Amino acid sequence: SLRLDDTAVPPLLGPKVYGKLSATSGPDYQKLIEDLCRAILPKQSASSLVATAFGSTASNPFRRVRAEFFEDSPELLVKTFAPPDASKVGALEDMKPCLLEGPRGTGKSMLLLSLRGRNYLSRAGTVGHPIAIFGAYLKLTRGGLCNAGLPAVASADPQFGAQTADYPVVDVASQELFIAILESLISELDYCIQNHLFQCDGATEQRLAGKLSRVLFSGNPSSFARLNDVSDELANAHVKIADFVRRRFIYHELPTVPFTTFDFECLKRAIRTIKQELAPLSKSLFAVLLDEYENLFPFQQRVVNGVVKLAAPDLTVKIAKKLGTSDTSATVVGQDLQEIHDYTRIPLVYDVEDSHQLAAYQQLLMTIVENTLKGEGLTTTDLNSLLPASSTPEVPEEDRRVEVAKLCKKTLKEFGALEPAKQRETMTYYGEAALYRCLHGKKGRRPDKRFCGKDDLVFLSSGVIRYFQEFLGVAFHLAFPEGASSGTTLVIPPEEQSRAVHIVSGHNIATLSRS
Repeated sequence: SLRLDDTAVPPLLGPKVYGKLSATSGPDYQKLIEDLCRAILPKQSASSLVATAFGSTASNPFRRVRAEFFEDSPELLVKTFAPPDASKVGALEDMKPCLLEGPRGTGKSMLLLSLRGRNYLSRAGTVGHPIAIFGAYLKLTRGGLCNAGLPAVASADPQFGAQTADYPVVDVASQELFIAILESLISELDYCIQNHLFQCDGATEQRLAGKLSRVLFSGNPSSFARLNDVSDELANAHVKIADFVRRRFIYHELPTVPFTTFDFECLKRAIRTIKQELAPLSKSLFAVLLDEYENLFPFQQRVVNGVVKLAAPDLTVKIAKKLGTSDTSATVVGQDLQEIHDYTRIPLVYDVEDSHQLAAYQQLLMTIVENTLKGEGLTTTDLNSLLPASSTPEVPEEDRRVEVAKLCKKTLKEFGALEPAKQRETMTYYGEAALYRCLHGKKGRRPDKRFCGKDDLVFLSSGVIRYFQEFLGVAFHLAFPEGASSGTTLVIPPEEQSRAVHIVSGHNIATLSRS
């Protein structure tokens, strides 16, 4: 016990006083606080451990847990990418537009990035072969399209944009979306040409740049020598729109509209021009890959929906959004989107209670782990070997039987009198609850629940790939703090696996509470 200031201590507790908390105690007070901190606080907080394990310079093969790490590294994405089951990927590569929907960390962005031109062409077996699909990736942000300086309340109004007075704002947002798509598409072409992912000589590129300048800007073809010139002009178009929006809608001036021709027809003409000039892409399906759809205001979503409605047969649109976020089926072309008819919804959710989905999810994780280890030059290890289960039971089996009997409202003798098959069924049904009762059902210091083995970590992630990668990344860091060489036998001890689960859980809870 501790004595606060001059509080009287009962005789019974007098001999048990550990120290006195009084600011006037000087060095003794400071020493007491330091001793308490050393005893109570961990040597390294959960957040700092996670930051170390996933640092950019960490020698940890599982340090990359977000799709952002792969956006500008095609070779890295190719090494680690693992497609989910065919029911999801097959629909994603069809002509019909798709809506990828799933919680945080389920692989939505990675799937979109896998269709991006530079990534698709870099994947094994595609270089030099017919290019089936060529995607332009665009991450949507709330300020990425025109909101004309409107207050959040007005911009979030589901009815905003439907009135005639709102049309200028909607049209500017629409043109800015098409400029962003074109900018992404030209950038993708330029990257693939510069990195020789398909054949295109200088004369062909110059001819293509000139034709695109005429299609997009009604400009003089001779003034554009490279695709980079087209990208620069599109960047200038963004600047002109920003200037117009601020002057017109914020400062209430009457500036001249910079342009009015960036629309779906303009995008289609640009794609036709690219197909005519670049033989490797002449029969390709062009895909617009839009990530984080939930960031858009409803009137901006209607603009995107209009692109989805008009897409076929010139291109396809693949959209990713977080599960549970709001969306609208309305469009700016007068017809609402209809699921199945206009687009396919692909839920990126694995139900780990379903045996078939659990098996598909496990296979996906195993492939990701194998690809990751191989890409880092480490010995390929299957999940069962990398994540061994504990060889000893967490609590004595007899103690667990006692708790199961209590949950069934039976004595241990009555429970033992049941048929063996009934006993096994009951132990399976109540086993996990009985285990927690054994560990946490008594007062006093309680041991941490043990989590180890492939099945535990796969089930704990509940179908969220990023959670599994976080568990694995921290566990690997704990087991191999100095990294691992190519000849190292990769086995993460059960105690380090369990500790990693508690660290990641504590870090995520702390992050959520700060948010």
